Amino acid sequence: RIIAPAPLFDHGNSLFNFAGVDALKSRESFLKYAKVQMPCVYDDYVAEAKKVLTHERRSAVRKLLNLKLPRHSRYNLSRERLSLIEYAVSQRVAELLEEQ
Repeated sequence: RIIAPAPLFDHGNSLFNFAGVDALKSRESFLKYAKVQMPCVYDDYVAEAKKVLTHERRSAVRKLLNLKLPRHSRYNLSRERLSLIEYAVSQRVAELLEEQ
């Protein structure tokens, strides 16, 4: 019996693990890189995500506007890279929360 859909394993892509030196130079270059890192199974990922954004999910997603990622001893991403990831997530969340 299927209880609920399972999340897809994204190989770290949601945290922009393939971002190169050029993408990491500034917020602007990082957002440009992040913009092309959307799932390719939809014509418009944000529009599709908005269709399933219930009041409860909207409240949960809103919490990501102020996401702060802690440094981790095993993965040891720089504070600058974590800051860029936080910024990209907050921008994507803001886009999802925009009224249509």
